[in-house]
Amino acid sequence: LTQSNGTLTTNGSLTVNGSLNQVGGSTSVAGNTTVVGDTSVSGNTTSGNLTTTNMNVSGGNTTVVGNSTTSGNLTITGGNTTVSGNTTSGNLTIAGGNTTMAGNTTVGNLTVAGGNVTSQGDVTVGNLTQSNGTLTANSNLTVNGSYNQTNGTAFVNGTLSTVDYTQADGTTTAGALSVAN
Repeated sequence: LTQSNGTLTTNGSLTVNGSLNQVGGSTSVAGNTTVVGDTSVSGNTTSGNLTTTNMNVSGGNTTVVGNSTTSGNLTITGGNTTVSGNTTSGNLTIAGGNTTMAGNTTVGNLTVAGGNVTSQGDVTVGNLTQSNGTLTANSNLTVNGSYNQTNGTAFVNGTLSTVDYTQADGTTTAGALSVAN
């Protein structure tokens, strides 16, 4: 499914058995959106629950009213992205734009290379790499592997727990810090 302009609205669910490529226009899905292939969004998109393989958000306003599940890679390089429910992804890379996750976030690897990311719920990641940008966790941040910060700013209002922590530059502020190594 390719949308380059115009408006696509459905009061039910949207299932795409291939890839979804939105380069402009507006998409509104009242129900669930399921994309068997990859999803690329640069226009304005609103969905209930969103399930896809890989997703790239490069601009526009993307709003997921429910939960967002990406089995592969979720990459955000621009625009405004809001997930009202829980966020689950194999890998999450944020390189630009503004990202807000209201629920709990669980990802294999989190990379913050730019932009602003805010999570209201608990964040659990395998490994965290921050080279730029601002990461705000208004609850707890658990890194089951290593946290490597070379630049940027991290605010953790709850507890930051990690197995291994390396800070070359940047600023980290945490309510509490627990490092195993």
